[in-house]
Amino acid sequence: MGQAADGPLRAEARRRASSCDVDREAAYAEVPPRVEYTLAPLGHGLFETVSSLIGWAADHHDEIRAHRERATAEEP
Repeated sequence: MGQAADGPLRAEARRRASSCDVDREAAYAEVPPRVEYTLAPLGHGLFETVSSLIGWAADHHDEIRAHRERATAEEP
């Protein structure tokens, strides 16, 4: 997906995570605006799983990219 779609999707994911008490958001009234995110206690339980997923994606990056490029080339 392009950048235009990524921003709103990421914002929605952050809102959902915060509403489930997975993360915490701290917004500061500064110029430029600054927002910091931290894991809430519930979110710490996801850390190992997410870290494993990131490691898997990094290990298979070339293969994933090749599949993506083939799929894009096959699109009408």
